[in-house]
Amino acid sequence: MAVALAGSLVLAAVFGAIRAPTVRVWVDGGQAWRQGTWLTAVLWVVSLVVHLGYDYLVEGKGSQSGLGSASLLLYFGVTFTIQRLILQARARRIADTSPQRTGAPTAIR
Repeated sequence: MAVALAGSLVLAAVFGAIRAPTVRVWVDGGQAWRQGTWLTAVLWVVSLVVHLGYDYLVEGKGSQSGLGSASLLLYFGVTFTIQRLILQARARRIADTSPQRTGAPTAIR
């Protein structure tokens, strides 16, 4: 079960990294902003289907363990964290090179 959970969390990290480039990031008034695209939304759905499908394949169709649904919050936590770290790095690079930089701290909303 621990191996199945670890595999699920690896998938979460991979999908977070795949989704991050599909999010638009820009700086306005020294503040970084982000907006997902239609592709970001599609990848979210695919990510969820892969997570639950992985549980189905690893645990077997007759299994009642429910690892996929039980680990869903942890999966979201990992995938959000990876995506956010990548977006923050992009926002910092954009803010550092932006001529509109006001010296205010950069934040992603």
